[in-house]
Parts: sequence; C-alpha cells; structure tokens
Amino acid sequence: MALSYGKSLMQPIRLSRGLTQKQLSDRILEKTGLKISVSMISLCETNVRHMSALQLRAVAIALKTTEKKLYEWKK
Repeated sequence: MALSYGKSLMQPIRLSRGLTQKQLSDRILEKTGLKISVSMISLCETNVRHMSALQLRAVAIALKTTEKKLYEWKK
C-alpha cells in the first residue's frame, strides 16, 4: 500500500479556534511570513489539494498544533 494523505482535519481544528479561513490566512502570514490564500485553505480542507511541507508547517504554527494532527494519516 502506498503512503498517502488521509482526511484533512484542518477545518475542525480551525473552527475550534474560532477562526474563519480569512483569519487563518492572515494569521499564517503574520506568524510565518508565508502567504496561503483563502482558496488554497478551502481546497486543502476539502481534500481537493494537499499542502507542501512548508505550507503544512505554517498552518500548524498558526493553529498551534502539529502537522501530524492536521490529517488522519493512513497507516
């Protein structure tokens, strides 16, 4: 079996922090200097696209979590 992403958990984590996608995008820029658009966040939350390692780290920093917790990683 090939290694792959599981379901994105970014949306429930973001919502538990009381953030909109726009607020998350702004927080990522503020905390890391990396620009991730609202549309990219939306695509990633719905598993249409996946983030690069750098983007994943930036989201984790902005949401005060770990990269591992952003996805249900398949075993």
